[in-house]
Amino acid sequence: MTEPARWQRITSADPGHSTRYINRFKQLAANGFDLFGEARAADAMLARGSVVVDAGCGPGRISVELAQRSHRVVGLDIDPLFITEGRRVAAEHGVAASVGDDGALEDVPEAGQVAFKQADITQPFGLSVGADLILCAGNVITFLDAPGPAEFLRHAADALAEGGRIIIGFGLTRGYSLAQYEADLAAAGLIVQSRFATWQFEPFTDESDFVVDILARR
Repeated sequence: MTEPARWQRITSADPGHSTRYINRFKQLAANGFDLFGEARAADAMLARGSVVVDAGCGPGRISVELAQRSHRVVGLDIDPLFITEGRRVAAEHGVAASVGDDGALEDVPEAGQVAFKQADITQPFGLSVGADLILCAGNVITFLDAPGPAEFLRHAADALAEGGRIIIGFGLTRGYSLAQYEADLAAAGLIVQSRFATWQFEPFTDESDFVVDILARR
């Protein structure tokens, strides 16, 4: 029997956790907090109409923002409440989902649209086209039990289009060390093109407690 993922264990023990998370970000938005630094960083790397995977998309704030910036966005998350909220937020902002001839949701939508899917990002992404960019923000990788981070990085590398890249950010004091992360990168055949300390691309130093990496296949 497969063990539940860490996030599933958290929400099973505390059924209100996901709702509080959603409401927290609603309150931050209402207070004028800037929630789109990650989306701006990702957008700066892309041509219009690029295929973007938001891995661990949560309630969809980044996915919807990137769709509004004319990208083809797929938001993946293991939490069904987040997927439902992402679809609600998309509709609220007038962002459509692409539907195929058979009435089913396309796995990769058209430019300016988003597809939200409940998925375990430690498993193959199964997309019909390669991703120009895979974004993993919000400390998502630190919520994956070992060997989950390594599996995610391997499947992310496999899902990239030719010349595609990954941008990932997480705190270095959350139980997933920089040394282990770099070992997992090597095992996945990924290299660091650029490393920063924030989503505003401030320089990374030995004192940094957060890392934002731009990755590519070796």
